[in-house]
Amino acid sequence: MLYGFFVTLLVYYLLAYFLNRLFKRRVIGSAPAYRNDRSLLSRRLQATGVAVLTGFLLLLPFTQPLHYIFDKSDSVVDYVTAAITGADRK
Repeated sequence: MLYGFFVTLLVYYLLAYFLNRLFKRRVIGSAPAYRNDRSLLSRRLQATGVAVLTGFLLLLPFTQPLHYIFDKSDSVVDYVTAAITGADRK
């Protein structure tokens, strides 16, 4: 990603634009084409794997906070029930 940012954006777009304008001719050409010669099945498997991993990583931080909220809400329900009925809490 860093390579893509620095080389593609800075060299091929910004630097090429300014050099081409400065010399009033094409000094640096456009960025080279990126081609993927892998099979369709391979690309689909990779895309599926990335999607599953991304979904897992996005949901991972919410597993413990939800467990905490559910435990505390159960405690609140027990407290309110005990307060209404006058019984001791668990």
